[in-house]
Amino acid sequence: MVAVRLQNPAVGKIAKEGCTSGATLVPTSITRRDEGLLFQWTPEGATAWLSARALRLACPCAQCVDEMSGRPLLDPGAVAADIRPVHLALVGTYGLRVHWSDGHATGIYTFEFLRKQPQSAAPAQ
Repeated sequence: MVAVRLQNPAVGKIAKEGCTSGATLVPTSITRRDEGLLFQWTPEGATAWLSARALRLACPCAQCVDEMSGRPLLDPGAVAADIRPVHLALVGTYGLRVHWSDGHATGIYTFEFLRKQPQSAAPAQ
């Protein structure tokens, strides 16, 4: 198992400037594990676990979702059960790009989108 923690430098800036009531909550840290991603949404420790396969199947990019209709284009059978995130990159202060073990890396997962995803039970460490 690989665990890599990504600290979000935008958090301090947003906290200092204050958030408006409609602002998207930005995670304070993101931990990448082969099984998925653990988001810490608040400094107090509110977390959410998103499994790798569920997150890959939810990719919002134009290769995975029809831009006009919103119809899913990604065949769930084409995504391996052991898909894993191999690299994470922050996209501005609003999202995350995940490079997947299947070579896919075009999706930008906004933090708002990630907050709405169903959580999975975190695997035992």
